[in-house]
Amino acid sequence: MAIGAFTNMAFFFGDAAVKTGSQILGSSCAISVSINMYYATLYAYTIEILPSAHRDTKNGIAVALNRLMGMVSALIGAFTLTSTTVPIYVCGDLLRMCGFLTILFPLESRGRQSI
Repeated sequence: MAIGAFTNMAFFFGDAAVKTGSQILGSSCAISVSINMYYATLYAYTIEILPSAHRDTKNGIAVALNRLMGMVSALIGAFTLTSTTVPIYVCGDLLRMCGFLTILFPLESRGRQSI
């Protein structure tokens, strides 16, 4: 997850420097691939690490919050200035924070009792 977060952060910071249409397309594709890599790891990891008694509820909450924040980000994009790159840098910094937080997660769930 940390690799996905840091990769996505780098692509967001690089997105602030693009100028042409083809650069925007390439940057958007790179961001899409790296964020999907992050989401895939996140959803696979949370299922594995949570206790089975609460697994469905907590995973459902995580997915619902992800979708809610996706809607909020669309609203922020609609009502902010598109001429500034501040939202891109804020998103990149949030991904940096997520990357550092995921480093603190336990690496392996084996040996833990999940029931």
